[in-house]
Amino acid sequence: MAIRLLLLDADAMFRSGVRRLLAGDEVEVVGEAGTADAAMAAACDPDVILLDANLDPPVEAIPRLDAAAPRAAVVAVVAGPNGDAAVDAVRSGAAGLLLREGPLEDIREAVAAVAAGDGFVPRPLAAPLLRRVRAMALERPAASAAGLDGLSTRQRQVLQLVARGYDNGEIAARLGISAATARNHVSQILLKLEVDNRIQAAVAAVRHGLA
Repeated sequence: MAIRLLLLDADAMFRSGVRRLLAGDEVEVVGEAGTADAAMAAACDPDVILLDANLDPPVEAIPRLDAAAPRAAVVAVVAGPNGDAAVDAVRSGAAGLLLREGPLEDIREAVAAVAAGDGFVPRPLAAPLLRRVRAMALERPAASAAGLDGLSTRQRQVLQLVARGYDNGEIAARLGISAATARNHVSQILLKLEVDNRIQAAVAAVRHGLA
């Protein structure tokens, strides 16, 4: 079954480029708009929403879209690695991030990853994002580590690699396990930490000193 994709981006050329890129893939563009249109999200019932984070502040746009299309995963497109939009998008529930100036192939990978329940952060964005999250964590009182108590030693190892930006295949290679096992560990980690995606798990790992 094709992944149902909604494009919300002010740049019509960018939207057209995404459609061309994904032509022939198992992706159906079910709608597009130049605004963060919650009504369109509700009507289209997408699996994935590709959102220009500059349309509205992510802290406002993503919750509106989540409410309108609760089963959709949001991938936020940000202008650069060092701004607030990426952090705001993660904190607001984005399942993935993309750099607007990044390679087009990242779009294909991000859509497939979040549709499968994974997260996606391009490598150039991972390090700046983690630095900002660490800085934010240091500014706050130490959080309770109770949410991590249920993790096994192996799951803690997996979580550390998730927090460093590794995907399931890379985690599997580093730990000498199968990709399916790595994915199962990530799923269990999300359940135990009571978070929605691996980006939020990475934030939890940083706050609790595991990354």
